[in-house]
Amino acid sequence: MSGGRTEGGIFNIGSQHGEAVFGAVDPGRELRRLRVALAATELPAPARREADSAMADVETELAATRPDRGRIGARLGTAAAALRDAGALAAAGASLVEPLSRLAAWLGPAGQSIGHLLG
Repeated sequence: MSGGRTEGGIFNIGSQHGEAVFGAVDPGRELRRLRVALAATELPAPARREADSAMADVETELAATRPDRGRIGARLGTAAAALRDAGALAAAGASLVEPLSRLAAWLGPAGQSIGHLLG
């Protein structure tokens, strides 16, 4: 059920964790935005391979009748970690962080690790 989550931002206040909700998230659109941002981002070859592989896996999972949010979250988390380690999240800024944040919000609990990596 891809339309059931809402767009928002994950926030941390002390030991409290939550999600601000603003509207419906289209995970396919956010993945396309992320792919465009990745294509425009200079990355070392290992980080590029990891990110491209994760995006392909996420795209395949989103096309499924019942996408596995846990698998999507794990693959996006792997990609986000590779991007962070390569310095791409800081260098590319919002173009990568915004679609990752929206996807993390759509994923709900399965996206919490991505939220922690982003912020």
